[in-house]
Amino acid sequence: MKSIFKKTSGVPGPTDKVGDYNFKDHYPDVNLNLAWSELNPYIRQAIRRYILPFVGSELYDDIADDIQAGTALSPSQTEFVERLRDAAAYCAIMTALPKKKTAIASMGAVEQVAKEGTTKSSLWGFRTTLWSVAQDADRCVDELLEYMEERVRENDTAFTLFEGSDAYNIGKSDLFRTTSEFQEFQNINKSRRTYLALLPILRQVSIRHIVPVLGQEQYDALVAANKANSLTAEQSSLLTKCRHVAAAWAIYEATQKMVILPDQDGFRIISNADAIDQRAYAADVITSAIERIRSGAEKDARENAAELVAFLADNKDDYPLWADSTANPENNTDYWVRPFGEDYGAVML
Repeated sequence: MKSIFKKTSGVPGPTDKVGDYNFKDHYPDVNLNLAWSELNPYIRQAIRRYILPFVGSELYDDIADDIQAGTALSPSQTEFVERLRDAAAYCAIMTALPKKKTAIASMGAVEQVAKEGTTKSSLWGFRTTLWSVAQDADRCVDELLEYMEERVRENDTAFTLFEGSDAYNIGKSDLFRTTSEFQEFQNINKSRRTYLALLPILRQVSIRHIVPVLGQEQYDALVAANKANSLTAEQSSLLTKCRHVAAAWAIYEATQKMVILPDQDGFRIISNADAIDQRAYAADVITSAIERIRSGAEKDARENAAELVAFLADNKDDYPLWADSTANPENNTDYWVRPFGEDYGAVML
């Protein structure tokens, strides 16, 4: 894998230290005398695990080539590289920290011993540091991805490779195409990682809660117009109503299926649940916060669903596919026959 970090002077060699590279500009609290060969594997692994699936190899390889070649970067590329390095640095430290507590010897795993002039970290100090780094790593990745989506919206040609990659286009669902579109209806702290994790749930929500209300033909026509960027004013209004419903149900389902952390007035997913500091986030506090999110989302979902049904009934002339379908209650010829004697309470048979 091509590196996005460079040696500040000279040619890379086997005795290089961390202080010889610009890694220290993105995570300054690392020992500058640490051998680069001890940290570099964690950087590579962290990028592959936490960054490449979201950024895409196309743009990553292209910018890494420019960095190593010393090619002049545009202002937006310079900002991108800085954010990318921040994310890579924190993800690398998050990956390395648990491993550096022990070493593998002939007798198995042994605890690392503090060298002269240093003091071994206490367990609570280690846990606090790991949790802090893990949170910052997630936030750095989210901020990086938010910036990349912003550049795509601004038609920045430096991000054409990202716009055409699978990493970007995988985020285009039936009703939502970007993180910002979902963020308009439910707060996920602008986290693209969270939005992508919600996509399978959004597909289930469409099948369970949207298609039965719209009817398959009306739903398919709406999705096709949305993907083709050819929505009429009526379709745009209907899409907004559907998004209100889908987003709320997705949050409700997510609180029962995903590892999430309440954050500000919304939530986001956690990339490293093992790093949670139980002293900072007690289990009962997290559970209570998630329950409030769940109940609020369910309330929104049911109210929004009722509004969608009423909207269709009030504007049926604008949606003939729905008006002619069995999703329209007026076309439902099925009726329910109550059990004999129900009006009179219990009866003897």
